[in-house]
Amino acid sequence: MHDISFIVPVYNSEEYLKECVESLLSQDGVDKEIILIDDGSTDNSRILCKNYRDNFDVIIYIEQNHEGASIARNKGIDIASGKWICFVDSDDYLNNNIMANILENINDGVDICFMNYMKVDENKVPLREYVYSENTLTEFCDKDFEVFQRATLNKTVAPPNIAIVTPWAKLYRRDFLKKNRIFFTPGVRKSQDVLFNFEAYEYAHNGLYINEMVYFYRYNKGSLCNKYMDGIINDYYMQLKKIDGLLKINKKSDIYKNDFYVRAVVNFMFAIQLDFSHRDNRQKYMVRKKCFKRGLELPAFAEAFNNVDLKSFCLLEKLLILCIKKHLFAIICLANSFYRKK
Repeated sequence: MHDISFIVPVYNSEEYLKECVESLLSQDGVDKEIILIDDGSTDNSRILCKNYRDNFDVIIYIEQNHEGASIARNKGIDIASGKWICFVDSDDYLNNNIMANILENINDGVDICFMNYMKVDENKVPLREYVYSENTLTEFCDKDFEVFQRATLNKTVAPPNIAIVTPWAKLYRRDFLKKNRIFFTPGVRKSQDVLFNFEAYEYAHNGLYINEMVYFYRYNKGSLCNKYMDGIINDYYMQLKKIDGLLKINKKSDIYKNDFYVRAVVNFMFAIQLDFSHRDNRQKYMVRKKCFKRGLELPAFAEAFNNVDLKSFCLLEKLLILCIKKHLFAIICLANSFYRKK
């Protein structure tokens, strides 16, 4: 068994891939494997991955059609042999030679380990540092994971400066993921991380935070987070249906009801930004407006907008929610156009 398995889904990342992989190779003092899953890249990413595989025994390379990061990560989980799993996005990178110190501080009973991260721009200029606590180590228990689970739905209840939703800046014990059958949900292109960690926090009992700057998240305005995604409302609806099912199974529907409403409202606002009013959506205005109204009629969204507590939203978000409820689509498109220019 390796100490750690790094799982890296790769899609058209040739500009940053070398820096990512080199940062993983630099992790001396740990028995590691680096699993690169090419998700149907059309640039030189595939060639780079093959070159690394041919030159480093620690690298495992997998090819797949463009099926998405969820399926890529699941393949990584399936074949990983490390005691710990660390997810890394191919345009991000780790602090050099840091993992040996991290692993020395984790005992076998920990399910999930959280670490610090830095948000940087495309040129590695620091934008914001995220440090949860000044303590060297902080232990988490069941009550903490209940808060973390709520926070995947409603960020206003999240402890500050800790990576709650993202799969990166964490270590997951492989046996914990396998035992509880925690995988990413195929077919959900956006916010698949929410589902993954929502389930992980349901089953986690022991956690640890280590005050070390480990992960560097590269904020790229041209990334999947900001690109036009036709029909993304259906992905968000699928996500909500699965979360609703999990809440019912675990008898938490009433406890998390408003948090669920907040997630539904946030998802719908993202659908506006990424689809209905996105500048790359070439459909006619009336067609986009019709899709907007049809999405708002879906049960999860309709119920959420009718019942959500607006205390979880800032003033601008409250104004947007008001416009959505009144179907003021023209104003919404204008506001989104202004926002995207900022």
